[in-house]
Parts: sequence; C-alpha cells; structure tokens
Amino acid sequence: HRDEQAQGYYLKAIMIGSKALNILGERGDTVLTAQALIGLGNAARSEKKYQKAIHYYNQAIEINPSQELKNKARQGIKIVQSLISGSTKSFK
Repeated sequence: HRDEQAQGYYLKAIMIGSKALNILGERGDTVLTAQALIGLGNAARSEKKYQKAIHYYNQAIEINPSQELKNKARQGIKIVQSLISGSTKSFK
C-alpha cells in the first residue's frame, strides 16, 4: 500500500512539474525552469528512475546560467551515479 501511495505521489509530481515546465518555458524564465527540472530529477531519483533523473538534471544544466543551480543539478547527477554503481555492485 505504501509503494502504491508513493507511486501516486511521484506521478502527481511529474504531472505538476510538467505543467510548470510548459508555463515557465512560455515565459522564458530559465531560473524557475531549472528549479522545476531539478525537482523533477529529484522525484525521478526517489523512484529509482535514474536515467530519467539524469535527463532532467542535464536539462537544468543546459538551460540555466546560474552556477548555483548547475551545481545542484551536477550534485543530483553524482548521487544518481553513486546509486547506480552501488546497485550494480550489489548484483555482482
């Protein structure tokens, strides 16, 4: 039951985040768009959708000139990479 509830929260976060991205993209606000992408990356990471998380983080890095947000996105990528390498080690 808890996994179903978490999955529901993830899907809701993705829907809301996607709507926010569309609106922010229309406005041309790269800072808020990058923050939304990082949030989507965090949501994907928490659901172990690692490639999707990396995709969101990379998009945030590409669109935003803010070094602070680029660093947050890069940190997210590092966390995902360590989770991926940790999960592959446990299968060896």
